Amino acid sequence: MSNSFTTQVAMAVLVVGMLLFYVKPAFVEIGVTQDEILQYQQEREKVNEVNSRLNELVNSMNTITASNMKALVTFMPDTIDHVAIARDIFYMSEQSGVSLDDVTYTTAPRNLDIEDINAPFPHAFTVSVTGTYAEVKSFLGRVERNNYPLEVYEFKISPTELNELKAEMLLITYSHYDSDAGTLDGNNRN
Repeated sequence: MSNSFTTQVAMAVLVVGMLLFYVKPAFVEIGVTQDEILQYQQEREKVNEVNSRLNELVNSMNTITASNMKALVTFMPDTIDHVAIARDIFYMSEQSGVSLDDVTYTTAPRNLDIEDINAPFPHAFTVSVTGTYAEVKSFLGRVERNNYPLEVYEFKISPTELNELKAEMLLITYSHYDSDAGTLDGNNRN
């Protein structure tokens, strides 16, 4: 009987030993593997999100027709001459009959922050003109049909004491390169 009891105790010790030294490390190893699988799945989801966004951007780029892309490359200048644009704005104001109160080259607004090195470089001009409704409308028409892709980014109009309108605007134009540096400026945008 003592032999059977000793055998049972030995078997119990052997089972406890197996649990402690074989099964428990296996469970720990399984837990580590499960953690690695979870981390892999999370990283894979992040990669899928990035790939999805990249596909969206590529698809939007692919929607630009070849003729529009050629027109953009042809129409948008490599650099901008700030003085020439200010002079052209002056000529547009003369031709439309408005009084040019101010035209100033300024930095582009912060929300135009462009980080893509291939994106066009923005240039901003604050312009203030005074004239009748027809004259201001004529001036805006000339801004729209000029030699530069000028965009009216901000526009404020108010009446003056002389029954005229004072229009203050922020005009944005773009170039392929930073005109001040003469090189592509992907790292040092406004």
